[in-house]
Amino acid sequence: MSMPGSGPQQHPAEAIRRARPAICPPSGKRPGLARALRQALDLFRSDRRGAVAAEFALILPVFAVLIAGMFDVGLAVHRQATLAHAAKETVRFAAVRGAASGREVDTATLEQWARDATGLDPAVTTATAAWSPDRTPGSTVSVALSHVYSPVTFLAFGGNLTLSADASMVITR
Repeated sequence: MSMPGSGPQQHPAEAIRRARPAICPPSGKRPGLARALRQALDLFRSDRRGAVAAEFALILPVFAVLIAGMFDVGLAVHRQATLAHAAKETVRFAAVRGAASGREVDTATLEQWARDATGLDPAVTTATAAWSPDRTPGSTVSVALSHVYSPVTFLAFGGNLTLSADASMVITR
């Protein structure tokens, strides 16, 4: 701190340079190596200009992993909601296409319809449809969907996640 009226404040490193003799004084005599190192370290300790850059370099990877993790969680929740919606839409489709409807749908067609309804990669999405006891009105149609999700931040989850959703409805026609 400067006293009132003593002039503008100077940088702490400048104050140290003025208070201590230079590493190689103008007289031509060289100080000892230990003394020179001690003076250089004192200058580095007082100069804090690179501290922010060093702290940023330490925090940046942690922050990047947190951002990627939030992205992965959001994408997993979205895919789970997509599976649930597709399962509900598929059983609604099948509930009005029973044996008495005249537009009866078979198991393979229903499973393909469910996979297509998700909009997800069919290579990692499976669908299973079942009627209990049969396809007549009053029976139940069930659809189960599963999807293998590979998060970007695999370290946090330990690999792939299997997301699943199922729905069932009574056949009306």
